[in-house]
Amino acid sequence: MLLEGRLARVDVDIDTVSTISGAHIGSTEAQVRALYPGRVQTTPHHYEGPEGHYLVVLSPDGRLGVRFETDGERVTRWYAGTHRAIQYVEGCQ
Repeated sequence: MLLEGRLARVDVDIDTVSTISGAHIGSTEAQVRALYPGRVQTTPHHYEGPEGHYLVVLSPDGRLGVRFETDGERVTRWYAGTHRAIQYVEGCQ
């Protein structure tokens, strides 16, 4: 995703790519929480019904982050970028 002409977010929707910590599509919510202890913020997913979640992990300064989308059990996609960019639900705005 480009914001103001700069790369601000990279979306991942294949299971062969993982974060440096090892989270990937197919990881369970529990596995993501274990990889980022005490750092995961959980919010309801906009489209997956009451079961789905967003799991957000921010950098210590809060400027960058990773947002995992789940079906309530497993990661279905994830993206990394600026805090602003990972908040967009629809991708490109």
